[in-house]
Amino acid sequence: MATFTAGPAQPGVQPKALRVGLVNVKSNLSLDGVSTSIGHTFNMVKIPAHAKISYLVLNCNISGEYTLQAGDTVNGERFRSTSTYSTGVGDVIVPIRALGYSYSADDTIILKISLASVLTLGGGVHVNAIFTMDA
Repeated sequence: MATFTAGPAQPGVQPKALRVGLVNVKSNLSLDGVSTSIGHTFNMVKIPAHAKISYLVLNCNISGEYTLQAGDTVNGERFRSTSTYSTGVGDVIVPIRALGYSYSADDTIILKISLASVLTLGGGVHVNAIFTMDA
């Protein structure tokens, strides 16, 4: 079980926060040369306090079959509970019912592998998040 952190979620990076309009944050994490397995967590995008997620797209091009959870550090399944994916699935758009949660404190969107049929080497994890500020 390892934790990997993408550029937009690194320590010291301030979450983007405009008080008007929409904020779009894209995050890519290359797993070249890394063997992924059950329990690996990917910190993808920092979310500021008072943000409300309006659009979230996940894309993993990890080979093999795996089960992925998408959430934040408080609730690891806030946006997507254990869903099974395999090579070539493409983008996964999170349903509207899972969106609209308003954050009361800074947080980070995370992805976690909860089950994997094959240990894989390489690939990448990608997140595109659009949010508004409600305060």
